[in-house]
Amino acid sequence: MAEERTRKGKKRAASPKWWKRLKIGLCITALIGCVSVATGVVLFNRECDEAAPEVDRLYDEISKMQMPASEIVSSDGTVLYRVSGDSREYVRLEDIPKNVRNAIIAAEDRRFYEHPGVDIYSMARILFTNVREGRAAQGGSTITMQLAKRLTSKGEKTFKRKWHDMALAVDVEKKFTKDQVLELYLNQVYFGANAYGVKAAAAAYFNKDLKDLTLSDAAILARCVRRPSDVNPQNNYKKAIDNRNYVLHNMYDYGMIDEDELSTAMKEQPKIQKHSQRESRSSSTPTSLTTCLISFIVRSPTSILRKADIESRRLWMTRCRLRRGGSCALCS
Repeated sequence: MAEERTRKGKKRAASPKWWKRLKIGLCITALIGCVSVATGVVLFNRECDEAAPEVDRLYDEISKMQMPASEIVSSDGTVLYRVSGDSREYVRLEDIPKNVRNAIIAAEDRRFYEHPGVDIYSMARILFTNVREGRAAQGGSTITMQLAKRLTSKGEKTFKRKWHDMALAVDVEKKFTKDQVLELYLNQVYFGANAYGVKAAAAAYFNKDLKDLTLSDAAILARCVRRPSDVNPQNNYKKAIDNRNYVLHNMYDYGMIDEDELSTAMKEQPKIQKHSQRESRSSSTPTSLTTCLISFIVRSPTSILRKADIESRRLWMTRCRLRRGGSCALCS
């Protein structure tokens, strides 16, 4: 009994001061973190509300992409001029081969079907990488964010722009399914060589239809999106092959292809269509007569265009009489 009283009577040793300070510091840090997260959520939701009306631009973009280019043709059906700055042909997602879709996802956004428009895990990983290397080594934009950026951005590279793209991406995925977003992206994105959309890119680089693309071809196209003017296979074949191999290994790591498919694609030596070959197939050098006709139509009032057949959007031109000396009566 005496021993028990002695034990009860003993005072508990006081905690070191550093331990008390550490607990206070952790509590303050946790509180600041909770307040920061809550503030961030509120601000992000407000940004989503402000960005929501911009999503409607996607409907305009869909209509624009699906609209065939206006053409000026002669009476014998020869295309004289295509009134469009972009080379694009819209294609449905079900008509895009699975390897092409998977290559884009492996190259740009491997968790595309898992995140809500913004990949938090990827953003955290990339933020850690950027801090560790002391520079903006990686971007972290998902496919949906890239689509949103192409619709509204004017080329700004600021935190505010990134924040807005994230909010817009979340809003986009509230109105469109994943497959719809991927379809829009594959038809809207620029691949270089004046090719907008994956179908135009297949024709521009390989002179192939989408269904004829090999796995190697698909991997090359997938990486063109990053820097379409610098590392496309027409301008830098070696770099394009390196990028292809990177995408193929990603596809293998993500279970999209097996080892045999990887090996076969890595050994393939793709034949790239050169600029001159494409130009000779797509258009002929306009004659002085053609140039005069084009100039006349482009400078004419829009009422002339409205009188044309809107469904085909073609202007069927008859031959014009040339005065002696080669000048055109329309341009005189």
